[in-house]
Amino acid sequence: MNCKTTSNGNSYKHGESWCVYNDKGESGEGKNAVGSRFYKHICINGEEVVETCEDFRQEDCVEDKITTPLGEFSQAACTVNRWQECFVQDNQKDCENTDRRDCIWREGEFNVATLNETQENGICVPNNPTGLKFWEGEDAKIVCSQGNAACVVTFEKGLFGGEKCEDNCYCLSEEWERIHANLCSALGDCGPNINWIGDAGYREGYEKFLTKPGR
Repeated sequence: MNCKTTSNGNSYKHGESWCVYNDKGESGEGKNAVGSRFYKHICINGEEVVETCEDFRQEDCVEDKITTPLGEFSQAACTVNRWQECFVQDNQKDCENTDRRDCIWREGEFNVATLNETQENGICVPNNPTGLKFWEGEDAKIVCSQGNAACVVTFEKGLFGGEKCEDNCYCLSEEWERIHANLCSALGDCGPNINWIGDAGYREGYEKFLTKPGR
């Protein structure tokens, strides 16, 4: 009645269940592949049965092991993905309160809502950002637009020509661009990303504009 051979190569006892996230993306790191979802697998009478968690990552899968007289026993369940409140948390303690939300704290990155460093110099993002129906309606545009960022950089003109950056020069760096591109991805199916089979999009996923006052 046990399952000696399963899709992940492990053996399971009758009644055991386990989580599977078998696409090319990451899980639990604040960036998931477009089109990815979680699955719960169960060993029943020697057969591996698959249950799909809710689409668009509205559910993720959690797995734990319990100790029995016969050894460890794996149990898994599809649970509601509580991602909605992550971006409004401005400190690590509230962000990582797993009783209320499913978020992770990224140290040293910018807050999406204020575009400034928070008091604790970090940002709260979902463990597994939600999927979006980006091909229809306006909902995806509204969600992804929260990743828009503006930074005013001050230059000083030289006496004999040329310009020198004086303020917010960091905003011109590749690091600033990388952080904000990653924040777009943390909002959902936004920004630069891959799909569930590992293929990158045919567009970069974001645009960067450099303008001067009055233009």
